[in-house]
Amino acid sequence: MEELPNSGESPPENSRLPSPAETGKERDELIGEIQRLKEHLKEVESRQLPEAERFKRELAERTAERDAAAGELRELKRRHAVAEAAQSHHFNDPEYLDYLLSRHGIDPGDDRKLAEFLRDFRREQPRFFNVELKSGAGSRPDVASNHGMSAAGSADGIVALLADAPEVN
Repeated sequence: MEELPNSGESPPENSRLPSPAETGKERDELIGEIQRLKEHLKEVESRQLPEAERFKRELAERTAERDAAAGELRELKRRHAVAEAAQSHHFNDPEYLDYLLSRHGIDPGDDRKLAEFLRDFRREQPRFFNVELKSGAGSRPDVASNHGMSAAGSADGIVALLADAPEVN
């Protein structure tokens, strides 16, 4: 194994590694300096470049901004369509529905394919759909609901209890 030649100088005795806080502060300062230099470079380029070249660069920047905004608008429209589809078909998780539709290549605006897919999916996975009940929690306010337990023993009592039960669609 070769030994590296020693330059004869030893490291200063008071040398130490910088703390993480110091390095973080230095990093932030350097990032700020880079941003300032980028802005200065843009300024210099804009003064020195011919007008046509400046317009080309500005056009490229604006085109990129427009494309990003158009993509964001498409995404918002899709989310809205998926949320409406989830609500109308009683699907309880719009984000999961969006994933399923993307995975199966179904456009949320295509009502026929969407309804067919959700009908099949409801048969396979009913837990993702809300149960459709008519209002009421086992009793109706217009009917005396204090049936005694002894009344449930007779056929008339059972019919009375069933009359007060909520209806399932």
